Amino acid sequence: MKYELPDEATLAKYMHLLQTVLLAARGSTDPQVADLACAVHNLPDLLLRWRDMDEASQHGALRRFETLHPQWAGHFTKILEAGAPPDWQLKWKKQEG
Repeated sequence: MKYELPDEATLAKYMHLLQTVLLAARGSTDPQVADLACAVHNLPDLLLRWRDMDEASQHGALRRFETLHPQWAGHFTKILEAGAPPDWQLKWKKQEG
């Protein structure tokens, strides 16, 4: 599958939005939401600066989350280990009419 990315300014805008949402969730009163957001809030920035990405650290952050919240064990780290399944993206259908 070949991914289609928007222009750089649009991609940066949406990545910044995702990071801002994750930072807001990091302050949640729900400890699981806050811990998960804390584990991934840097991803939007690092995906735009891949040379600075440390995948082992990201894997470790998610592994720590899964250890702290065992009901999620393997749920997120599996994605980093196995990759995305071929049908992971949402498919939007145009309404006929």
